[in-house]
Amino acid sequence: MQIMVRYSGPLIQITRRRREAVVLPEQATLVELIRHLGRTHGQPFLRLFFRDGSRFEPEFVVIRNGAVFEDYQGALCDQDEIALVALFAGGSA
Repeated sequence: MQIMVRYSGPLIQITRRRREAVVLPEQATLVELIRHLGRTHGQPFLRLFFRDGSRFEPEFVVIRNGAVFEDYQGALCDQDEIALVALFAGGSA
């Protein structure tokens, strides 16, 4: 199946892309997608998604087809669009 991934913030710097199409096996999950992207883009990419090298805790909001997606172990579908949106902190003192 093919998934379109859209990047924001530091992921654009790491991947040098704003988006890319990824081919995955049927029934692949978001965690499997991120591991695949980590093999392509390296440890700096993976560190933004996995704590202690194994615990999946993304530093991004995951948007699937326009809605917030939190079922990280649920199967993705062919032609899904996944946006990885950087969290921003701010305010005034």
